[in-house]
Amino acid sequence: GGGTSADLVFSWGGQRARLAARIAPVAPDFSAPVDLDVAAGAARVRLRGALLPEGSVEAEADAILPDLSALLPAPPIRLGGFGRLLLRGEEIRAERLSLDLGGAPASGSVTLRLGDRPGLAVSLDAARIDLDPWLSLLDRLRQGVGTTTLALSAEAASLGGVPLRRLRAEAAAMADGRVTISALSAFLPGDALLTAAGTGRGGRLDLSGRLVTSDLRGLLAGAGAPEALLSRLPPAALRWAGLDWRATVEPGQVALPELAGRLDGAAVSGAATLRLGARPALGLGLTFDRLDLGLYRPRGLGAAEALSLAAGIDADLRVSAERVSDGALLLERASLDAALSEGRLLVRRAAATLGGAQATLTGQVLPPERPGGPLRIAEFAAEAAAPSAAPLLRAALPALGLGSAALPPIAAAPVSLRLSGAGPADALALTLSGEIEALRVEGAPRLDLVAGGVSGPITLRHPGAARLATLVTAEPGWDWLGEGSFSLVANGSLAPGRWSADAFDMVAGEARLSGALSGRPAEAALSGRVVAEILPLPLPALGSPAPLPFALLHAGQAEVEVTAGRVLLRGGPELADASARLTLEAGRLRLDRIAARLAGGSLTGSLAFGLEGWAPRLALSVRIAGAALARPLFGLPLDLAAGQFDLAADLVASGYSMAGLAAGLGGEMEVSATNGVLIGCDLPAAALAAGLADRAAAAGGLGAAL
Repeated sequence: GGGTSADLVFSWGGQRARLAARIAPVAPDFSAPVDLDVAAGAARVRLRGALLPEGSVEAEADAILPDLSALLPAPPIRLGGFGRLLLRGEEIRAERLSLDLGGAPASGSVTLRLGDRPGLAVSLDAARIDLDPWLSLLDRLRQGVGTTTLALSAEAASLGGVPLRRLRAEAAAMADGRVTISALSAFLPGDALLTAAGTGRGGRLDLSGRLVTSDLRGLLAGAGAPEALLSRLPPAALRWAGLDWRATVEPGQVALPELAGRLDGAAVSGAATLRLGARPALGLGLTFDRLDLGLYRPRGLGAAEALSLAAGIDADLRVSAERVSDGALLLERASLDAALSEGRLLVRRAAATLGGAQATLTGQVLPPERPGGPLRIAEFAAEAAAPSAAPLLRAALPALGLGSAALPPIAAAPVSLRLSGAGPADALALTLSGEIEALRVEGAPRLDLVAGGVSGPITLRHPGAARLATLVTAEPGWDWLGEGSFSLVANGSLAPGRWSADAFDMVAGEARLSGALSGRPAEAALSGRVVAEILPLPLPALGSPAPLPFALLHAGQAEVEVTAGRVLLRGGPELADASARLTLEAGRLRLDRIAARLAGGSLTGSLAFGLEGWAPRLALSVRIAGAALARPLFGLPLDLAAGQFDLAADLVASGYSMAGLAAGLGGEMEVSATNGVLIGCDLPAAALAAGLADRAAAAGGLGAAL
């Protein structure tokens, strides 16, 4: 009836605290006004309300707590605000709370149930909240008594340094250690929408949900992916993603045993694990229906820089795709089994099918020995084999810019190729061997992956030169090469925009050639010199109606100096000490400065062939001096069969075949012969017949003599 007051001084968490309570005399409605002030350091809580007859309390409360963790199991943040407090039986409820939570406005309610079924229910709507300090309290909540439920919403939040928007979460923690997340949704960087639900116990949380974004690159950047890598990807890479997933979260580890959806339009499925710590470890296994390598290749990023960016993480990678494209190159059933560790890339096995050829690759890429130095490659080995080279060549021709060129017959033969090596990336020593039909290739080139070039010796061998020429050109009639095998030993180089054979030796049937050649593929240009010990050449069939290969006149440009100790003209004379300069330019073929020894005499001349307007035109100028005849000169019924002769000829012809050129042949020829033999006539018999008086007998005698 007279009211009650109490003043207490006590310690709380090592701090001196004071409590002052006042209960006024009971009012006519049997309620009693209540005032309560609690102060501990700079913290203060005040209640102004009434004690009701049934023993409950209704009050307005306000609080200022500079460090919430000093009084409650909470992070060390500032809390200030006011609201309504209800104490009824075994329930304490704070409602209509208006709070300042760590400098951000918030509202909500808190209900604490006591008694046999204790529990805590928290509903909080915050403008901004940092989730990291609150997550550290989950273990303490699971170890509490009863059930703790949480309904949280926040317009802005952060977790592990990743910004979130429009966070919504409903969760419950049981006294037996079980945690249930009935609903979780948030917008991540890149406008990625994440939804999830799941359960947990004993530090393990099992979740399932979905992630949808139209800016996956923005999500990865917000999660801390290196900007130096993301900025160099093509604009269309890492944009669209819709993934269903199941995850297991444990202390220091996140596992995604199930992952399925679409990435940039391609179907993807697989699993992943991430072990956190001073050195994170990633395990990734993905399967794509199709994969565009060009879409994900960073621009202007070297392999050494890419490895250095990944040096801070260990990774185990298993990736496979039904189809892999890179420009015009198309691979099928491709797979990669690799690992990253301390800046080293280990390719356990990479495999793919290219045009029916099964190819495999193993090796290891090591970081540079010195800053700025080249990468090192160890234990590199590659193999490819196919029952027919044709599908392989059809797949490779577009990548080489050759379109759908017709394949030679040799392409139908089985092919195998083996390549191995080791060394720094700018001087990778390789061992090469392969076989197609009976053609074997061997080499020990040196590959420069930094500048993009290859150089070194290479050897080609085949048991039959004429057969090989037919297989490569699809044209018969190579018997003029003579009996014998084919071999080519060359030491050359191949670099962007240029190739060269600095020294080569070739045997093809009876031909023996050596020299040096170089070319520029972009300009289809060829230059150099060829030295032949023996050079067999076919003489064209003058009566052939086959069209001449005019396309070769526009195949490019060339300038080659040719010398030969012996030139074997099949079906014609043999030349010695021959030389000429071959040029091809603007659709015109020329042989200039032709010089040779012929049958003890000398031969000089020139030849030009090309298109003038619509008409093919051949111009031949030849001079022979002091040549001895060993056989009839022209192969005609009336001919010179022996002696010494000089010849001067300036001939022109026009036609689309050898028969056409022969039919249109014109010009001037002068032949002088001494000490010779004229065949095809009997001059004494002709003189005798010419003196006969009988005209019929004279005509018959002349006919027989001539």
